[in-house]
Amino acid sequence: MKSSQQRFSVLTLGCKVNQSESAGISDQLQNKGFLYTEEVESADLIIINTCTVTRKADYKARQLIRKTRTQNKTAKIIITGCYAERDADELINLPEVNNVYKNDIKPQFFDAIHRDYPEIDGTRQTGNDTLEKFFGRTRPFIKIQDGCNQFCAYCIVPYVRGASRSRDVDSIVHELELIESLDYKEIILTGIHIGKWGNDLEGNPSLLSLLKILSASTNLRIRLSSLEPQEINEELIDFVMQSNSLMPHFHIPLQSGSDRILGLMGRPYKQEYFYNIINLIRKNDPSFSIGTDVIVGFPSENTEDFNETKHLLESLEFSYMHIFPYSKRPGTRSAEMKPEVDSSTITGRAKELRDLAASQKAEFLKKQVGTVRQALTLRAQKNGIQAITDNYIQVIINSSTPLNTLVNVRITSYKNGITFAEKII
Repeated sequence: MKSSQQRFSVLTLGCKVNQSESAGISDQLQNKGFLYTEEVESADLIIINTCTVTRKADYKARQLIRKTRTQNKTAKIIITGCYAERDADELINLPEVNNVYKNDIKPQFFDAIHRDYPEIDGTRQTGNDTLEKFFGRTRPFIKIQDGCNQFCAYCIVPYVRGASRSRDVDSIVHELELIESLDYKEIILTGIHIGKWGNDLEGNPSLLSLLKILSASTNLRIRLSSLEPQEINEELIDFVMQSNSLMPHFHIPLQSGSDRILGLMGRPYKQEYFYNIINLIRKNDPSFSIGTDVIVGFPSENTEDFNETKHLLESLEFSYMHIFPYSKRPGTRSAEMKPEVDSSTITGRAKELRDLAASQKAEFLKKQVGTVRQALTLRAQKNGIQAITDNYIQVIINSSTPLNTLVNVRITSYKNGITFAEKII
């Protein structure tokens, strides 16, 4: 089979960084003459980009590997990502897997494929900088940073991603301009710890300095991925509030509302600081979307610790919350911590917080009814066009609108978990 006819699929698990890196892998292969396909059954090469942040993430990866081999008996299945970084031996011993590449191989993925499988070769090198890597995505990611130096007690990520490393400004601006030339309307700045962008560059520039440069360089909407609480200050908030480019949306992980548990986790802030930051944002703009992450069942978390977390969450207004049962990761500090919280208690606490999250989300969305927002159309659905507003509300527009288009909409109702909007002519 000629390599120009060879097809590949990329399956991605986990964070936005993985999604960005999968897009980069796709770009490499397409520029060598491979054809991307979403149909796993017809692929000659299947790359599975894994996550290992929890035991459940590992399980999902193994499950996907088995399912993929069932769907395609002959393709070469290559595993990469953080699970591959953490335990390559476990993965290579799975009968469904042909090879395992760690994260540092991703930028030279085609070279590694061609080295290990000489029969897999491209017939052309386009040299076109067309960012074909954003196949199927209306809002491409720009990875500005990788790695983490924080070493939270529960987190395996610094061990599999390495130290924090920043991308230089010129390459970020170049990619931003390229994306804009391809008629995209919004990008998402992502990384493992984007608040630390610039710390390892000459002159120690800040994330805010980068945002000012990017805002002046583009007409694209710019959305940030997760920001740590201690890296959000009044100056950053003011800039985002006043910017025409930065979207009014922050994702700020809390993890626990108990100062005792935050200390054990190695989180460098206290609940009072977190409370003040959220209230400062809400005071400036009540419609600003704020999401958070919470871990329940961290070792030694008692009823008082949990209640402190719940009361803090109740005192704040979140647009959405991600609630995670604690997952023990061998190799992290918390894996040795005692006493462990029993699984039934963790399940009950997680349910309490998920119920609270659902209530707060509904309350936030109901308050948005009647407001006018700018929205980006994403995809067609049975009941209309799905779009995302500047403040991160998924809406259904009940009128025909081209995809990848910015439109002004009025939010009309929130019913049965769906937010509806009408296009303003």
